[in-house]
Formats: sequence, structure tokens, C-alpha cells
Amino acid sequence: MINQLIPYPIKYLWCNEDKSKILGALFYYLIRVVLGKEFARDNGLDTTTINVCDFKITIPYDGLCEIDYIFKEENYETHHKVASDDIIIDVGAHVGLFVLKSSKAKLILAIEPFDYSYELLLQNIYDNKLKNVEVRRTAVSNYEGKANLVIGKSSLAPSIKKTGLGRSVSVTTLDKLVKDLGVDRVNFVKINAEGAELEILKGMGMIIDRFSPDFAISTNHYPEESHTIKNYLEKQGYSVNNDEKSILYAVMKQ
Repeated sequence: MINQLIPYPIKYLWCNEDKSKILGALFYYLIRVVLGKEFARDNGLDTTTINVCDFKITIPYDGLCEIDYIFKEENYETHHKVASDDIIIDVGAHVGLFVLKSSKAKLILAIEPFDYSYELLLQNIYDNKLKNVEVRRTAVSNYEGKANLVIGKSSLAPSIKKTGLGRSVSVTTLDKLVKDLGVDRVNFVKINAEGAELEILKGMGMIIDRFSPDFAISTNHYPEESHTIKNYLEKQGYSVNNDEKSILYAVMKQ
């Protein structure tokens, strides 16, 4: 019972990091309760810096739950192991965990619309001396223009599909970004965009037609999301698999 009451970030730091970091986490939760999460974020109190697989990572406490998910369990790579000659796209890069995990790739296009996560993404790329990452601060969908990005309670969950108070962000398509980048192929696309996944797929018809990349797509944002995206990709010629962790994997049929 007591274990269930302890926030995950504190349990993670206790098991994996210098115990002194727990004091910072406890102070963050105190400030969050008293003054609010926005105050903690605006004053740089909601992040910690840890070492994972020889990477130095600065990350919000609410993002610590993603570390084992990406590095240890490798959930996005069940059907496609990133190779040194891959060109990959990371939609919803957050602070760059999957970017770092995939850093051996030839080129990574990392996309993150939330300015706070975007700045931490740039910091983690700089701190780890990555030279093969192109970063874009934009949302992606099946149109170009503007959208309202609702931040929500977690740095992991900003979304242009939610309604409520938010901030205006630019929107473009993956086809446009890839065309502007001038690459001759895309091998793998990871998408976690808080409910905008289907529209993102509809905005990358050229990429699918020309390059047939493999996909790993988070599909736990609304009922029937997995079924809807599965049907869409199968119509594009993909073989689609789901696992128990709400990730859809797709590989073009031979």
C-alpha cells in the first residue's frame, strides 16, 4: 500500500541513481503542491539530470517513466532495430530519449512542438555531442498552418487534438519536412503524438509511396485508435501487429 503511494520518479531515482537526487524530487513535489506545476517548471525545479547507457540526460521528473520503456524494454524497436545506415523520424521526441537511443542512425529528424521539451531536447543533443540530428519545433498533421497545443498535466502529453487553454504552434506535414530535408529515403518512423497519429499518417503519403518506412506508433490515446490506424495502414499495403503495450508496428508487405 505504501509503495503505491510513492511517486514513480522517487522510486526510479532510489533504484537507479544517487540517492541525493531524491531530495530534489521531494522538493519538486512540495513546490508543485503548494505553488503549482507551472511555477515549478518555470523556475527549473521539475527536472533532474541522470546518466543512462553512457548518455547524460536532463529530463522532467514526469518523464522518468519513459526511460526503461525506451532503453531497457526497447518497446519501439520490437520490429525494427535501428541500424547505423538508417534515416529515421521521431515524432513526439519529447526531451530526446528515443533520439539518444537511436543515435547510431545515419540521420534522425526529431519533431517536438512543446517549447519546454524542445529546449531540453536541444540540451540533451548538445550535452551528448550528437551531430546527426535535425530538430524541428512544430506539430505535424495532414495540413500546414497553426493549431492550439494543449499542454495538460504532464510534459509527455501536449496535444493538438485536445480542447482547452493552450498555445499557438505551427503545423506542417511530414511530407513537407522530408522534402525540405532532401533525404533519399526514410527507414523508420516512431510516432507518439497524443491522438494526432492518424492525421500525421495522412500527411505523409509521399513518404509511404516512395520509401515504405517501418512504423512504431503509440495508439493508446482514444478508443479504437489502434483499430483505425491498423485499417489505414493495411490499405496502404502494410502488415500490422499490435502488442500489449499499445504500440502498433507496421512493415510494408513484400
